[in-house]
Amino acid sequence: MLKKLKQIPIGKFIIYSAYGLFTLSVLGWLTFTHWPTLESHDHYWILMYLLISILINSMPLKIGPIFITFNLIVSIAVFLKYGVVAETWITLIAFLITMLVGPERRPFKRIFLTNMMFIWISLISAYVYYAVGGEIDYTREEIFNYLFPIIAYTITYFVANHFILYFYRQFFLNIKASLLSEDMIWDAITLLLTLPFGLMMYYGYRLNPFLGVMVVAIPILVISQLFKLYSELRQSHQQLSALNKISASFTTELNFDKTIIALQQAIREILNFDNSYIFQKNGARLKLISAENYYGENLFDEVNPKFEINLGEGLTGKVAISKEGSIAGNDVDIYQLEVEPDFTQSHHSLLSVPIIWHNEVLGVITLGSSNEYHFSKKDLTLAKILASQAAVAIQNALAYKKTEQKSRTDELTGLYNYRAFDELLQKKFEEAEQRGEPLSLLVIDLDHFKQVNDHFGHLIGNEVLKIIAEILKRYTRKQDIVARYGGEEFTLIITDADHHQAEEIAERIRSAIQHQHIKVKDAINGKGEVLLNITASIGIASYPEKASSPKDLVRHADLAMYVGSKQGGRNRVSIYDAG
Repeated sequence: MLKKLKQIPIGKFIIYSAYGLFTLSVLGWLTFTHWPTLESHDHYWILMYLLISILINSMPLKIGPIFITFNLIVSIAVFLKYGVVAETWITLIAFLITMLVGPERRPFKRIFLTNMMFIWISLISAYVYYAVGGEIDYTREEIFNYLFPIIAYTITYFVANHFILYFYRQFFLNIKASLLSEDMIWDAITLLLTLPFGLMMYYGYRLNPFLGVMVVAIPILVISQLFKLYSELRQSHQQLSALNKISASFTTELNFDKTIIALQQAIREILNFDNSYIFQKNGARLKLISAENYYGENLFDEVNPKFEINLGEGLTGKVAISKEGSIAGNDVDIYQLEVEPDFTQSHHSLLSVPIIWHNEVLGVITLGSSNEYHFSKKDLTLAKILASQAAVAIQNALAYKKTEQKSRTDELTGLYNYRAFDELLQKKFEEAEQRGEPLSLLVIDLDHFKQVNDHFGHLIGNEVLKIIAEILKRYTRKQDIVARYGGEEFTLIITDADHHQAEEIAERIRSAIQHQHIKVKDAINGKGEVLLNITASIGIASYPEKASSPKDLVRHADLAMYVGSKQGGRNRVSIYDAG
C-alpha cells in the first residue's frame, strides 16, 4: 500500500533552517572579522589548495563499506598558513563541489548537514588549537613550540568529527549509530597518516611554495588514484570470484534451507547493505523466509516468522509483478507497508530484484540501507546476476524437496509412509531421550478390512482408507506424526505423552472410527449404496515405561494390538504390559 510522499515535517524544517542560519551567521561573522590579510600570490595559492582538496575528495579510498580521504592534509596546511576561516571555506567549497558533481546522487538534506558538520568541526578544532597557545603562519624553527597545539588540533578534529556525525545520524537522520564503530578505527589510522603529510606540506610551502606543496600533493593524488583503481579492481575480482563460487555451490546444494543460507552469504560477499531479505512467492503473496543484517546476524528474532506481503505491495511486491529489478534511492516511505518490522524503518534506500525461473517469479531479494542513494546501477546488475543464479539453485532445491516429500508420502492417503515413519520415530526418540520426555506409539489396525476389499473391491477399500486417514489427522495434535504403516495398518507417534495420555487419544480415535458411517456404492453386487461400520484395534507402547528403544516401541505396540486388542475381541485399545 502506497503512502504519501516523504516530506520534511514542519518542525524539523524550522530546526534545520534555524541551525543552518546560525551556523552560516557564525561563519559569516568570522569571515568578516578574521579573514587573513592576503598578498597577491596568496589568492593563487588558496585556489591551488582548493583544487588539490577537490581532487583528493574525488578519489576516496573504499575499504569495505567505509570511505576515507586524505583531505585533512590540505586542511592542516591551510589552517597553519591562513587560519581557520580560509581552511573552513576551502574545506566547505571543496566538499560541496565534490558532492554536487560526483557520480553518486546525494539528497539535499545530506549535503546540507554534511557541510554544516564540517564548519563546526573546523571551528571547534581551531578553538582548541588557539586555546592551548597555538599560532598560525609560524616559522620552521618554531615547530617544537607549537607541536602540542597541533596534536590537540588533530585529536579535536577527530573527536568532533565522530561526535557530530553520531549526533547527526542519531537525531537528524534517525539512524541507529554507535560512537565506537569500524569507521572510527579507519579514521584514526587516516589521522596518523595525514598529520605528518599536512605538516610537510606546510613546511614545504615555507621553503619553496610551489615545489614544497607539489612534492606532497602529487604523490598523495597519485597514491589515492592508484589505491582507488586497485580497490575497484579488487572489489570486481572479489565479486566475480564470489559469483563463480556461488555457481559451484548452488549446483551441488539441493537442500532448500541450505541454499537460502548460501544465497545470503553470497549477497554479503558481493554487495554492501544494512539488511537483506529473501521472499518466497506463495500464490498471490510473498513470504519472508530469511532476514539477515550485513554481518550475517539473523533478524527473525525481531520479526514475525509468518510475515507476508501481497504482490504489488511495497517495492518488493512491485518487482514481483513487473519482473524487473528496481532501486529506490530516497523517498522509500512510498514503499513502506502498513505493518512491517521495526528494523526496516531506518532504510533510506532500497534495492529489489525478482528471482525468476522460466518467466515464473519464485521470490524476491530486497536489500535495505540507512544511506540515501546507497545502491548504484552496478549493484543492481550484480544483484540481477545473483538472482538468476539463485533461481536455478532454488528451483533445483524445490524440485528435490518435492521429490523427497513424495518419496516420504503415501500416495493414497497423503500421510507419511513407512520410510518416513521409521526416520521420524528415530528422530523423535532421540529428542525424547535428550529432553527427558515421554514418547508414545500407537499401532492401529482396521478390523476385518480384508472383507471390505473382497466384497466391494479395492477401489472402495482405498476410499475407506482415505476416510480413516482424515479421522486420524483430525483427532491428533499438530506436533504428532501419523503414518500409513502398510495395508490397513496405521501408526501414530505421540510426543511428550505417557501411556495414560496416549490411551485417551487412542480411545477418541477408536470411537471416532466406530461411529463414522461410511457410505459406499456396492458396484460389484449391484446393491446400490451400503453403509459400512469400520472398527479398529489399537496397541500402545510408551517410552520410558514400556520401551527402551524405537524398535521396542514398534514391537511392543504391535504386540499390544494383536494380543491385547485383536485376540481380546477387536475394536478396543490395549497398552503393552511386559508382565
